[in-house]
Amino acid sequence: MSIGFGLLGDMVIRSGKCEIVPGPPRQRCVLALVLVDVDRPLPMDTLIDHGDGEGQAATRDTLGHIAQHTGRTERALHSYGEALTHFQSIGNANREADTWSKLGDIHAERGEDARAREAWTTALALYREQGRSAPAHRMTTSLATGGPG
Repeated sequence: MSIGFGLLGDMVIRSGKCEIVPGPPRQRCVLALVLVDVDRPLPMDTLIDHGDGEGQAATRDTLGHIAQHTGRTERALHSYGEALTHFQSIGNANREADTWSKLGDIHAERGEDARAREAWTTALALYREQGRSAPAHRMTTSLATGGPG
């Protein structure tokens, strides 16, 4: 399976017939930075904005997203875990809830049902506190079916 990236115009990641649109502008910038000099390893310091916690968290979330959608679940779990720590430390409960949801999805894909349920339950509680009914419904469905809702 090959993975393609479109950088001019709308940025997309292509894998087979699947197209993934990277996240917000800052996340797309990090991806573009990596792709511009793809044959040269970049130090993590280059990839992560040390200016603020939101940038660090968003970058780690983007790296988790890329790893998740390219089949590198161990790397995705690591990156999402780091993003979660940063979102919690800066008090961004919305992104924290979303990250718990993604962690639950990965654990479910790996057959780690107890960990998936724990992550989805945490996400559900945060979504309810935030009054976010659509993602709360998705978590309820995930918990009821044992898979991403």
